[in-house]
Amino acid sequence: RGGGGRAEGDQAGAVGLVLAVAGWLATGRPVDHGSLSNARAEVADSSGAGVVVERVTLTTSRGLRLDCILRRPAPGAAGRRFPAALVSGGIETGRRAALLVNPAYGGIVLSCDYPWRDPSRLSLPALLLRLPAVRARIIATPQALAVAADYLANRPDVDPARLGAIGASLGVPGVVAWASGDPRPRAVALLFGGGNMRLVWDSRLEQEITWRPLRRVTAAALASVLRP
Repeated sequence: RGGGGRAEGDQAGAVGLVLAVAGWLATGRPVDHGSLSNARAEVADSSGAGVVVERVTLTTSRGLRLDCILRRPAPGAAGRRFPAALVSGGIETGRRAALLVNPAYGGIVLSCDYPWRDPSRLSLPALLLRLPAVRARIIATPQALAVAADYLANRPDVDPARLGAIGASLGVPGVVAWASGDPRPRAVALLFGGGNMRLVWDSRLEQEITWRPLRRVTAAALASVLRP
């Protein structure tokens, strides 16, 4: 019982911490990444049949650097323009998501690393100190996708009238937020393992927070922080 009481006390402390930072974060605004100012591409692999893989580095006017991978058909008829897909995958996927799209797709595929570092690797004190900055960068992800779309739309081998977007897992919220306000993507495909964020967190925290009332409060607070 004593151990159980301490465990519930620790959980209550964790919930209190979540509630405290939720209010602190609620007024945060996304950082301004600026517009695309420079793009550099170099061939990484051209061994595949009819396919070329390029490493692409995009830089914005505010100093953001996006490391991306682009997969494209090998040069064919001069002046030919291809459909293109901008892909945003899960947190462990990043720029490699472009390589996961079915090779049978005959268009151009671009995916970039997230414009923020994975905060789960930070210690708790470091995370708390940097939380507003971390959140500001995370909710600016749609801006980074818009920069990548600028690059795609301006490539001479891309047909800007056939630009689509694919979001998977953690990439879904950013793609939805970007594509819903940008008229350029003509089609959007989403693959997501959840819907109502409070319910998603409630399920995710089932083992970490066993007392259901505390878990519900924590899940609601986390859903509130991530709402944008």
